[in-house]
Amino acid sequence: MDKLNFKFTFLSMIVLFFFKSCLFFFLFYDRMFEKKKQKRTAISDEIKREICEFHTKNPQISHVDIATHFNQLYNFEIIRSTISKILKNKE
Repeated sequence: MDKLNFKFTFLSMIVLFFFKSCLFFFLFYDRMFEKKKQKRTAISDEIKREICEFHTKNPQISHVDIATHFNQLYNFEIIRSTISKILKNKE
């Protein structure tokens, strides 16, 4: 009798675990695979000019470090590729 009870309990635990897993998957599927939307902020011409001047004065500093510097200075979320584009298109 104990073996039968144990098998039933074990089987019910597996079924319950499977049910909870499926429920979790269906409830949170969209959150698990959604991409973070990037917040777009316009960078003024004045700040772009500052970035170009900063790069001219400090040519040894990488674009990542320039992005970090201006993110801290202006509370932006500028990424390296944006710095590269600004410096490529400077007039």
